Amino acid sequence: MTQAVELLGRVVANAVTVAGLSLLSGLLATLLGVVHRWYARATVPAGLSVLVGLTAVVLVLNVESALGTLITGATNGSSPGTVFDTGVIVVNTTVLAASAVAAAAGVASATSSANRRSR
Repeated sequence: MTQAVELLGRVVANAVTVAGLSLLSGLLATLLGVVHRWYARATVPAGLSVLVGLTAVVLVLNVESALGTLITGATNGSSPGTVFDTGVIVVNTTVLAASAVAAAAGVASATSSANRRSR
């Protein structure tokens, strides 16, 4: 029973991580789209917004991994030396994929709202 509760806790924690970092990526891409549209009076290239959104996510994941290893000797709740653990890889890959989609959606929403205002 305790293993099931522990597994459920890890799944919920990982889902919150995926959702939070995807939201961060989408917000940064939207902010970039709005600022670029305001300053340059042109839409931002989609690739640039995805790159900016993913940069923040990658920085968070790397800092979390590095500080986890340095301070506690563990990464993402796992034992030391398991950076290449299957669970960690799956979570990080899911975070990056969801963040890329959120960044693309964020810049699309910023572009569409700017187009509605310019009419």
